[in-house]
Amino acid sequence: GQTDFGGPQRRAIAGDTVWYSLTNDGTDWTQTNPTFTDVTAETTVYVKVTNANYSDRLGQGTVTITVRPISILAGSDSKTYDGAALTSNTWTLSAGTLAGTETISAVTVTGSQTVVGSSSNVPSGAVILDGATNVTSNYDITYQNGTLTVTAAMGNELDIADYSGVYDSESHGITVENAIAGDTGWYS
Repeated sequence: GQTDFGGPQRRAIAGDTVWYSLTNDGTDWTQTNPTFTDVTAETTVYVKVTNANYSDRLGQGTVTITVRPISILAGSDSKTYDGAALTSNTWTLSAGTLAGTETISAVTVTGSQTVVGSSSNVPSGAVILDGATNVTSNYDITYQNGTLTVTAAMGNELDIADYSGVYDSESHGITVENAIAGDTGWYS
């Protein structure tokens, strides 16, 4: 009778011995079914089933494992101008999922905005680990930039000193007492 072994040897006949080969050249037949974990181009697995009571049966199947797509989004941030650089090394997995218990152990995020304006916060160089094993090559990673934005600060209310005096043939005018470094004064 036939027995369903529930695996790659389904419906084997009692007394069957299943052999596997990756070359089918007669030199690498083994009873160990080859398995693949990492990204694998289409690979043919040749199968030969022998049984003293039956003619040998031959077959083949293929295994293909393609890269897993994910997207990583760099963090965005904003602040009011204070003279210090705005940076954000945050990121999120914005699309897709990781396989099994794999984790993203590192992402490089590069960006800086000091003056009023916006610039990109750029993610790159993700490292994905399965335990201590680097499995990054099994992923097709799309990186999405975040945005760093610095908005204008409100300076102090102007402190303007008036001039009032008796004619002395010298030049006089008003004085702005609390200008901030980088200010440009305009007079009308």
